[in-house]
Amino acid sequence: MDLVDAQLEIAAGRWPETLPDPVSRAEAFEPLSPRGAAFEARVVAESPRNGFAPSPGRLRRYREPSGDGLRVDSGVVEGSPVPPGFDSLLAKVIASGDSHAAAAARLASALEGTVIHGVETNASLMVSVLRHPDLLGERVHAGWLEGRIEEIAACRLAPDVTALLEREGVADAVAAAASRRRTTAGAEVFGSLGQADGFPRVEPGRRAGEVVLSGPPVRDAGAGETLTVTATPLAGGRELAVTVAGETLALPLSAEGERIARGQDSGEVRAPLAGQVIRILQEGGSVEEGDVVAVIESMKMHWEIRAPASGALEGVAVERGQAVAAGALLLRVAAPTG
Repeated sequence: MDLVDAQLEIAAGRWPETLPDPVSRAEAFEPLSPRGAAFEARVVAESPRNGFAPSPGRLRRYREPSGDGLRVDSGVVEGSPVPPGFDSLLAKVIASGDSHAAAAARLASALEGTVIHGVETNASLMVSVLRHPDLLGERVHAGWLEGRIEEIAACRLAPDVTALLEREGVADAVAAAASRRRTTAGAEVFGSLGQADGFPRVEPGRRAGEVVLSGPPVRDAGAGETLTVTATPLAGGRELAVTVAGETLALPLSAEGERIARGQDSGEVRAPLAGQVIRILQEGGSVEEGDVVAVIESMKMHWEIRAPASGALEGVAVERGQAVAAGALLLRVAAPTG
């Protein structure tokens, strides 16, 4: 039952439907019998692999889990800042089940389905804890984690899967597919880079940022027929955050990958970071490659945004003084015709 909701109902003069009928004598009250089990995970913006150091930033992607037996209490949304001077708690994820093991398994699966890009979190660490036989056997104690932190905080992905994602050109292909501007195959996009042979097929998934890898390289890595990841460009398009099964990797992008991640292959010019637009060129004008087309103020610094190619300005999506999120579309540069 939701005790806060019950208190609000009582304050409004109504008896909560979730509580037993009120009685006049305390000794006549029969409390509900405990049943099942529940776990709560506190998802915080901290780095377990770096001594649990705070990880402030901005939530570039935020996807909460959902399903039967789950409850999520959070105070953030995609785009929310995580400042360094406040509590790093992002969300509390609660899972219930018929037994200790069932509740732990449900919570671990929920955390594996959580995607948070822009800051580091302890989600993967908690999955390792929830699936550890010591927890399931009720053999944990106050000093249990401290003596096993390196083991528990280690990457949970199979080495072959990590190697597949870190293979040259894969991050670039994932960035292209995540943008949903094209369906890619290794031979189509990376033939010029000599990566076609043995390269996985990389296609957009059904949700924003979702990408599906398939083909022999995926099977050879032991990932089954398909490997579904969620990707978000970070650091102004210089790297790609990729989450699979609750584990997040930061993959560097090549110069070509950066151009794709920033939308420059379609003429799109996007904000490399969040801030306020203090200058934007007007639609209809023409620019040369490298010209400054916009300036964004962030953290008391001015960031010049330059044209990715020569052409005419069109589709200006923001105006001076407007606040924009990282990755927001600013304008497009149309290639000259004829």
